[in-house]
Amino acid sequence: METNFKIFKDNAAEAELEGALGAGSDLVIVGSPSEYFEGRTAQKAINLMKKYPERKIFVTDPVSSDCLQKVFDKADSGANLFDTYVYAENLSEALRA
Repeated sequence: METNFKIFKDNAAEAELEGALGAGSDLVIVGSPSEYFEGRTAQKAINLMKKYPERKIFVTDPVSSDCLQKVFDKADSGANLFDTYVYAENLSEALRA
């Protein structure tokens, strides 16, 4: 089953995220080191999950801005929602190693 999803940086406006969710897209929200430990991204995602329970929303661990383009490229290569999320998580883990 093919999924329709969008990738956003964690500083995306909530209205932009809601627009994508309302249009039927699932989301991968890519965490950045500056926002991740503040908890705002996680709280935003939780609020959106409550409002759009039929949608899938994944929030990644922090990745650098250099890695963000790699996540977009992975999605553009035809990867599905979950594979794109796991790829971003693997990039984050590699940065911590």
